[in-house]
Amino acid sequence: MTQPDTRDGQSLASRTPAGATETENLSIDSDGTVERLTLRIYRGAETDLRLYPRIVREGNSIPLIETAGKTYIDGDDDHWEWTLAQPVQQGDRLSIRAVNNDDTNPHNWRATVEVDYLEGQSRVLSSIRSAIGGVL
Repeated sequence: MTQPDTRDGQSLASRTPAGATETENLSIDSDGTVERLTLRIYRGAETDLRLYPRIVREGNSIPLIETAGKTYIDGDDDHWEWTLAQPVQQGDRLSIRAVNNDDTNPHNWRATVEVDYLEGQSRVLSSIRSAIGGVL
C-alpha cells in the first residue's frame, strides 16, 4: 500500500429534506489524522437542522466535536471551524448525520474535512512517545 504524504481536503454538502434524517460519508483511504473540520448551516434553518460529525470505525461512532455538552451543532446562517487531532485508520468513514426537525422546509449544509495522512500520523505517534517517556 502506498501512503500519501499530503493533506487532503474533501467536502460534503446536502439539502436535507423536510422532516428527514440523512447521512453523508467520506471514506478514509489511509491512516492519518483529521486536522480541520468546517461546518456551515445556511440561512433559514433557525436551529431546526442538526449536524452530527463523526468517525465511524468498525460499527462504532466517535464524535468529532463537543460544544456546550452537545455532539452536534445547529444554527442559522452559521459557520464553524475546529482544529482537531483525531487519528483515523484506513477503512474508517467520516460521517455527517443531518437531522432536519423542520417538517415544512428543506435545509442546506456543507462540511469540509482536512486529513493529514503521513505527517498527521507521525505527529500523533510522536505525542504518544513523549507522553510515555515522561511517565517512565
